Amino acid sequence: MSINFSLRMKKSVRHIFFVCLIFILQLYLPQFIVDANAGQMSMTAIYAGRGDCILMESEGHYMLVDSGVNTETENIVTYLKSLGISKIDYVVSTHPDGDHVGGFARIFKEFEIGETFCSPCSKDLDVFYAFMEALKAEGCPYSNPSYLQSWSFGDATVTCLYDGTMGSTYNECSLVLKVTCDDRSVVLTGDLPSTMEEKLLAMGIDFKCDVLKVGHHGAALSSCADFLDACAPSMAVISSERSNETTLPKPSVLKRLARRFIKTYRTTDGNVKINFVNGEITTDAQENNPYVSLKNASVTLSQNIYTCNGSEQRPDVTVTYNGQVVSPDNYTVDYSDNVYSGVGSVKVIGNEIKYLSSCSADFLILPKQAKITSAKISRSNEINLKWTTQNGVSGYTIQYSKDKKFKKHVKTIKVDGKDSKTVIKKLPYNTKYYIRMRAYTNNVGIGNWSKTVSAKTKKQPKLDSVKFAKKKLNKSKELKLTWKTDKNCDGYFIQYSYDKSFKKGVKTVRASGGKTSTYKKHLKKKKTYYFRIRPYKMGVPAINYGKIIKVRT
Repeated sequence: MSINFSLRMKKSVRHIFFVCLIFILQLYLPQFIVDANAGQMSMTAIYAGRGDCILMESEGHYMLVDSGVNTETENIVTYLKSLGISKIDYVVSTHPDGDHVGGFARIFKEFEIGETFCSPCSKDLDVFYAFMEALKAEGCPYSNPSYLQSWSFGDATVTCLYDGTMGSTYNECSLVLKVTCDDRSVVLTGDLPSTMEEKLLAMGIDFKCDVLKVGHHGAALSSCADFLDACAPSMAVISSERSNETTLPKPSVLKRLARRFIKTYRTTDGNVKINFVNGEITTDAQENNPYVSLKNASVTLSQNIYTCNGSEQRPDVTVTYNGQVVSPDNYTVDYSDNVYSGVGSVKVIGNEIKYLSSCSADFLILPKQAKITSAKISRSNEINLKWTTQNGVSGYTIQYSKDKKFKKHVKTIKVDGKDSKTVIKKLPYNTKYYIRMRAYTNNVGIGNWSKTVSAKTKKQPKLDSVKFAKKKLNKSKELKLTWKTDKNCDGYFIQYSYDKSFKKGVKTVRASGGKTSTYKKHLKKKKTYYFRIRPYKMGVPAINYGKIIKVRT
């Protein structure tokens, strides 16, 4: 008993141990599992007057790109210190304009600087000289970055997409950087103009990004359409001066951004901070773009289905954007394909004052009621049907029946939309038919049935017996037979045989209704043949053959 008890105790202790181990692992293991996208980065566009000043941060490490105008230096330094910053790992001067290097001399005195990257060009400006003197006085290492050179801070990696070496103006010498964290990226362009944007695009440089710092404060000759398409950002940040909002950014740039649904933020509203955490991008900043693209607006029509009446169909339009009804003063409406059966279109076009681009909606125009203009019986006992054609329709459905209500004995035929007549064939004699038709348009719908018309086929004609009038056999043993025409028939059957009773060796030939003679060639010599003839007509019972004639070859 004591041995069994000991074994049971050991098993119980072991069980309790594993339960506790599992609990501890569940409690603490998540602290040691690192998400593959557990990166963190932020971008802050600091208000710098008419200049640029971009602070990039990741895991407590910093990169400052440009420093604004010198009149805003105090505010910039105060903001940096409010973040508890004592060291800036990297400083980048995109180009030597005063609104980009104006605050560097003070910043180099206030903070420890790790390494500096500069544009390869210089400029005869006091603030630029002050920047270079401070750089040297503090003993900071500096260099001109080369194309595709990269460096890192925290979870972020910086790549130089353009080193400024191909420019012929200060702005064309602006460095272009891509800062990446967890497959999310920011492109910083300094004052890069469209002339250089186009050259770099032609080189095949990859500018794809999530956030774009708009070049040259939103000047008209920057951020061209092709460049924005290549970057394809979801957000854009514009650094511009509050007292100069009527000058920059330019409406043309704001419109280009709006047409591409790029959320736009401006430092005129204060610092713009964008956070990148675990691959997610967020900001508390408010969008600031007076222009709105109607491309994704909702268009509601007062009526979606019409019946063609030969006049334009113009449904009333209500445009809704982000749940708000857009005033009709902000757009114009164009209608197309709105007369005949088919798909009509409504195009709403922004007036470019606030609303840009266009949106559209479609409506259906059904065929109008068909109209039969004629239903006549022909000599051959067929119904010749005619109607008024309709533009735009795909075809017509025609029904005919002996039942006026079209509930039984209904036959249907379809004809092409370009046709204006048809023939209804193989009808029995002395029968009244009711006929109706309607037009249809593929993928749109059908029109109403026409008024029902009627037509009665002819009475059954009477066929008279036919006999041969003449027979003539020439020297070549070719036989010519002649008979009197029956105007009511469709044709004739002619039989011949060497058996007078026509029970064996019978041959039959057919002659058309207009014929009054026929030949039978290659009759055997010294042979007696018997011939007989009868008329026939489709739908009419056959009558007996006429009088037999005898031919001796």
